[in-house]
Amino acid sequence: PNNIPLDPGTFDMLVEDALQVLSAKRRLYVTDRVLSADTACALPVKTVSDWALTALFTDNMFRPVPANIEQS
Repeated sequence: PNNIPLDPGTFDMLVEDALQVLSAKRRLYVTDRVLSADTACALPVKTVSDWALTALFTDNMFRPVPANIEQS
């Protein structure tokens, strides 16, 4: 099954764990991109990783943030 609801407490625990792990890293790579070729439907995506390869992948596979993203 897809889109199984996540308990808010579990979500908060996962976010705290992720922040703890990422705060211990020496260097982080952040990319801001969008999904969708149609700017009217563009879904903003931010990736945060300690691997440069992840940032390179998202930079290559996802689209640049359009100037009119507020209208999407």
